[in-house]
Amino acid sequence: ASVGPLSADAVEHLGLIHVLVNHAGGSFSDKFGRGDLLDLTVNDFIEAYRLNVVGPLLCSKAAVTVMRRTGGGSIVQISSMSAYQIQDGMGAYGPTKAALLNLTAAMAREWAPAVRVNAIVPGYIDTPRVRAHRTPEDVSRRLGEIALGSLGLPEDVASAVRYFASPASSWVTGAVIRVDGGQKL
Repeated sequence: ASVGPLSADAVEHLGLIHVLVNHAGGSFSDKFGRGDLLDLTVNDFIEAYRLNVVGPLLCSKAAVTVMRRTGGGSIVQISSMSAYQIQDGMGAYGPTKAALLNLTAAMAREWAPAVRVNAIVPGYIDTPRVRAHRTPEDVSRRLGEIALGSLGLPEDVASAVRYFASPASSWVTGAVIRVDGGQKL
């Protein structure tokens, strides 16, 4: 699907685009899976990259065109601790989230000063989708890796997004904030 019509619809209905949050992504879908590197197909890597890197790139390119025309804006990328940590069965996902951080830095440099581009790296966030795939043992083990002793909440990530979207971060671009409760790397 093309993001061009989405961007045009946003401008038509809202008038401007000041903030874009690239939050879509995932470690598996109906188009690609998780698994050990030897078990993953080339398609698993291509589709993970398409979802986690190419999608944010296309959305950002469409938004930055509007932002530059209308006085600037802020793009916030949502990455993952998997960009830093090697996790079993996540051989296609982690590299895409690391690539998203590198892409964020490139965008920040190229699109300044009109558009700021920053990233958030969530740790273990307690959401219904993730909760459905965690065992009590997983939760216990992960809690032992977090200095603050609890899983994060979606509101924790939203607070960081609000910061990057607000004038409070007007002199911040290319930054990465870990929202992870002090998770061990």
